[in-house]
Amino acid sequence: MGEYPASIAADVSLDRLEKYFVKNGDRYKINKQVRKMVIFSVHNVISDPPFHKMDLITCRNLLIYFKAELQQKIFSIFHFALKNDAFLFLGSSESIGDMHNYFSTYNSKWRIYRCKNKQGSSSISKDAISNLNLKTDFKSDKFKSQLDINYNNQPQKIKKQLLEKINNRLINKYIPASAVIDENNQLIHVLGDVNKYLKIPINKVSLDILEMSPKSLSLILNVAINRVRREEEEVIYKDFQVEEKAELGVMDVQISPLATSHQERDLIVISFIENDGKESDSNIEEFKAGHKDRINELEKELDYTKENLRATIEELEASNQELQATNEELLAANEELQSTNEELESVNEELVTVNSEHQEKIEELTRLNNDINNLLKSTNIGTIFLDEQLRIRKFTPVVNENINLKERDIGRPLEDISHNIKYDNLFSDCAEVLDTLIPKESRIETKQGDWYLIKIHPYRTEQDEIKGVVITFIDITKLKTANKRLQKLRDAVEKSPYMVLITNTKGTIEYANTALLRKTGYNSQELIGSSPHILKSDKTSEAKYKKLWNTITAGEKWEGEFCNQKKNGKLYWEKAIIFPLLDEDGGISSYIKFAENIDVQKAKEKELQQLKAENQELKKKLKQRSDNND
Repeated sequence: MGEYPASIAADVSLDRLEKYFVKNGDRYKINKQVRKMVIFSVHNVISDPPFHKMDLITCRNLLIYFKAELQQKIFSIFHFALKNDAFLFLGSSESIGDMHNYFSTYNSKWRIYRCKNKQGSSSISKDAISNLNLKTDFKSDKFKSQLDINYNNQPQKIKKQLLEKINNRLINKYIPASAVIDENNQLIHVLGDVNKYLKIPINKVSLDILEMSPKSLSLILNVAINRVRREEEEVIYKDFQVEEKAELGVMDVQISPLATSHQERDLIVISFIENDGKESDSNIEEFKAGHKDRINELEKELDYTKENLRATIEELEASNQELQATNEELLAANEELQSTNEELESVNEELVTVNSEHQEKIEELTRLNNDINNLLKSTNIGTIFLDEQLRIRKFTPVVNENINLKERDIGRPLEDISHNIKYDNLFSDCAEVLDTLIPKESRIETKQGDWYLIKIHPYRTEQDEIKGVVITFIDITKLKTANKRLQKLRDAVEKSPYMVLITNTKGTIEYANTALLRKTGYNSQELIGSSPHILKSDKTSEAKYKKLWNTITAGEKWEGEFCNQKKNGKLYWEKAIIFPLLDEDGGISSYIKFAENIDVQKAKEKELQQLKAENQELKKKLKQRSDNND
């Protein structure tokens, strides 16, 4: 191992060959410095025990020659051998298959994976152990020489290795073949050769001592283990013979509690002692035929108990349809019950939380109900809520001004209630809205001469269900009066001979009366939304427009004359007054211009100027004649 042909010189640089290799004939060999850092050994990846706590396993283009089942077993061994977050490097045609729960992809292109889920005693660890060859003779020279090869290059551990070898040989010589199990009857350690007593179950990965034992041995182990845990005393069965393996002869089976520091775990050691004819002490029990009958009876009682437990679990959890026949499955069922109890406790806590939340919701709904009641009493909008049969469900006090409602009227049909509004179709309109789901609006006058806007809408829930009708009464008497006044003003402006133009604060035209439209030739759609510059001509200077804008934006009135341009391009003169309109807060809300056409006046002024000019010319000519006559 660690030797390579001379052809590697084509792939390895000269510097690396000189630094890490020593030439030995026609081959290159790794130098001692590197060899001390690396253990070179022949290792059967299928049958040999794996190394432990490794940082990297490189296995390229080997697994493609194995079937899927064997590949999975090898991956189990790799997972057992690697550290958590250590790396597995596969060939370009290989993948981890269904082992994504135990390996994460680090680089998919180069098939590099990272080991994960190493905490606790996971099933993958059991898979790794189950793939070991339990028939390996751990006392053989081959295994011992393998240990020497693996560690002979680590001088700092020589003393420790020597002590371990001495301990192992003393254990093999003086201590009978034994197995150590935990509180779940799981095998965690063996001493000596236990292969003739225990084996991995067929078609199942399990380290349960009862499943690994022959049937006859499993019977007494089941009883004895429970007794040792209950009484914390050693139990010995004398002269026991495994019926399935008569060749083993008669032996003693010793089951003892194994104390650990601080009582960390409930461990038990099971020893298989070849019978040497020694007398039994008071704690030894001979395994006779009567014991087997008793065990069979206990087994029947246990089966009955299992059935009862199965029915109980089905009723409580409705999730487990059958109980498993082995001790490991019973333990799993108990763990599930434990988990269920914890979940029930968690559910109880959640119910307490939910009850508290419901209480808070009830208090919140009470506050909202109070808010709504106060809102309904304080609002000036009359509102009536009707149910699906158009019966009174709720109403605001303001509605009493028009509808004669009392608290005792709740539940009565709307058509039975008298009212003071001139609206004979109120009930039929409500029925129509409930049927068509189309809202209605009407402006209705009361018998006292007041006006109301009555809106009828379907009552919708948050789930978009129709649960009745809502009627609102909005007092629009003042609005109606204001609209009448506004209409009068509008008529006056429209019929005025003066040209009126209104713009917003940015100078955009919002209104132009008929006189202005008639004079300019534009229609209202062309002017509204445009700038007053649409009427501008080159006869008025920019300085004059700027002075005008500065005057009105300062809140003052401007008066003057313009020469504007019509739509057809012709010019016309106007004398205008422009001033700002103020809102309730005293701010400028818009600007209004009143203008009078002065084309006739301008024509007369022009004619007068011509007459004056002609008069001056005539005077000049008369003076020249007078001077000539003299």
